[in-house]
Amino acid sequence: MIGISAGVSYGALGTTHHSLHDFAVLQAINNIDIVAPADNFETCAVVLASVTHPRPLYIRLGKKAMHRLASDTPFAIGKAISGAAR
Repeated sequence: MIGISAGVSYGALGTTHHSLHDFAVLQAINNIDIVAPADNFETCAVVLASVTHPRPLYIRLGKKAMHRLASDTPFAIGKAISGAAR
């Protein structure tokens, strides 16, 4: 599944458009993985990984294209990249 506009990018439209609600509701689905890519690099990586991912996957995308923010740390679903690694 793909969701659009991560975070509070719809701020003026109210909390019903914020991704935290999506994340909270989706946690009720057994074995689902939820990914909110930080930049274009992670978006590309998660789309490619989704093809062979063994469980249901929810990808929450932002409205704007994000320049490369991530480090050279390999992308993996379920693994965070800490701020220190960026």
